[in-house]
Amino acid sequence: MSSRGVFCRSDPGVLKKIASLEKCAAQVEVNAAEHRRYLETLTDAMLNFTITYRNSKGTEFSNSVHDTLTHVSLHGSYHRGQIAQTIRGAGHEPANTDFIAFVREEKYDRKSL
Repeated sequence: MSSRGVFCRSDPGVLKKIASLEKCAAQVEVNAAEHRRYLETLTDAMLNFTITYRNSKGTEFSNSVHDTLTHVSLHGSYHRGQIAQTIRGAGHEPANTDFIAFVREEKYDRKSL
């Protein structure tokens, strides 16, 4: 395990360096492939490993792989809520971002999630 953590393959300012939506979409694909490969290698024992990493502000933390993966899976909800609040504050109605609504409305390859 990297001392920077399992998902920290780039510096915290990487998002500021992406110049276009096309490059952002390409980076999303790279990240998804790397995450998928990592998850395929995990064993039950590895979920209890403690990893040390730095957040985007440079603060160091240590957590179990299990807790870190739980955070990763839930953290997007936090940001979707922030975006919805901003859109409402501007007098508009935000899109429904509930996962189950996505599943009901879209056809997707479950393996890609």
